Amino acid sequence: PKGIYIGSLATALANNPALVETSLGHYDQYTKRAFTALNTAFIEDGAYIHLPANTVLELPIHLLFVSTAPEVPTFCSPRLLINAAANSQAKLIESHVGLDDQAYMTNVVTEITLGENALLDHCKIQRDGNAAFHISSQTVHESHSSNYTSHVFTLGGRLTRNDLTTVLAGTD
Repeated sequence: PKGIYIGSLATALANNPALVETSLGHYDQYTKRAFTALNTAFIEDGAYIHLPANTVLELPIHLLFVSTAPEVPTFCSPRLLINAAANSQAKLIESHVGLDDQAYMTNVVTEITLGENALLDHCKIQRDGNAAFHISSQTVHESHSSNYTSHVFTLGGRLTRNDLTTVLAGTD
């Protein structure tokens, strides 16, 4: 549908910085969380999803992040930014997959903003290799009558940490 953006965070910042900068780093502040500060220091790209008001997606959005570390341990810090305006609805599948059993670290930060009556069903599947380290921070800012559902499946990794913070900004 018209007005939707699903793609690279770096591209969105380059093409429409005003739209992205209003929420990037606004809710998951790097001054209050060490792993968010680490992600912010090394951010190069990630994913940006913008759903305009009254947008209803019938098919899910699938973001796939693949990690490899064939010879040297690697570090990856993707940033996910999701803005779902009033009355929008979507399903999001976020997959993190490791192709090797070598050591690598993923430090992902996800910031989600839901407008009034917005609905987001978010399924995160983490299938990293046995020697991987996966740190995740999700911050959700919910407006009046919005609905956020989170499903997290952790199926691999040497060390995994998933932090979820929800800010209920709307009033009844």
